[in-house]
Amino acid sequence: MGGLFLAGVVPGLLMAGALMGFVYCRAILRNESALHRFSLIEVFRQARYAALALLMPFIILGGIFAGVMTPTESAAVAVLYAVLAEPSSSAG
Repeated sequence: MGGLFLAGVVPGLLMAGALMGFVYCRAILRNESALHRFSLIEVFRQARYAALALLMPFIILGGIFAGVMTPTESAAVAVLYAVLAEPSSSAG
């Protein structure tokens, strides 16, 4: 079991490094190197919009660990939740 986990560490680190390099090069090419100040108030302001999406892992894992749903049923409930929780794009 440990060998299988270890087999994914090197590819995962290579993928993370490649993605970091890509983002860095893209920011340089688009001249987006200006730093933005971190604001905790802005984090909380934006978290309002992500609150419904952040509940999904709790619904999935909570249902499985509580014994209420199987993983397949939990996936179906997650899809239904995502459809119902999605803000309507035609309301604008």
